[in-house]
Amino acid sequence: AQARLADATRMIRPIDYVVEDRLKNKIAEQQAIYQDVISSHAGTTAAVDAEFHLAMADFRLGDFDKALDAFAAFATAHPDHQFAAEARINEANCLFGKKDYEAAFAKFKTVADDASLDASSSRARADARRQAANCAAMLGDVDNARLMLEQMLEAAGQNENSATQLQSVIRRLEILPPLKEGIEALNNPPKPKQPALPDGLTFGPDSALNIPVNPPKLTPPEPGTDAADDTPDGAEETPEPAEEVETTPEVPAE
Repeated sequence: AQARLADATRMIRPIDYVVEDRLKNKIAEQQAIYQDVISSHAGTTAAVDAEFHLAMADFRLGDFDKALDAFAAFATAHPDHQFAAEARINEANCLFGKKDYEAAFAKFKTVADDASLDASSSRARADARRQAANCAAMLGDVDNARLMLEQMLEAAGQNENSATQLQSVIRRLEILPPLKEGIEALNNPPKPKQPALPDGLTFGPDSALNIPVNPPKLTPPEPGTDAADDTPDGAEETPEPAEEVETTPEVPAE
């Protein structure tokens, strides 16, 4: 049974790679179709729709910079299009994907505060408010994020689906402060402390330990000199002791 379990576990990664590759290939096929529609049917409704879907394809592939430019261009060129509000929200989603939470919060807030969207895209404003709260939480302003979500919860009223989603997000906020502190602790480990020394001893070039901060560099001896000769310049060398000669005492003649 354990062997079968191990075999099944090993199958997961290859399957994941196959699915990911197939998904990328499908999106690439979609991009080719969208680009063909844009170039072949310029000025038509289909071509405009294809511009939005092409930006969405870039977003799904994780190319946030390219998708951000495409969504911004679409929202500017077609402010009254049915996808205009979604394009503006996806601009902020791209910034969120780039982890630029401050810019994403500002973009979501702009959409959430746009009352003109109520007539055509009221859901867009609600989505933007919820995402703005997520950005506030990522920036560490958990209290403001909770307040925004609770206000949305009150506005949801009898909409059970929206209320359930908001309550779920509010519950997740409860784990963010300790999670954030844990991440900060991992990213900023404490600096190692110097070992304690006996009283009167300190580290540094002037310390009683006399440990230089920058030790002197050693230079090779000049050619023709004895590397082991450490006699200071100008000092007389100490003569070497005379070699002892063994002598035999003379024996007086008889």
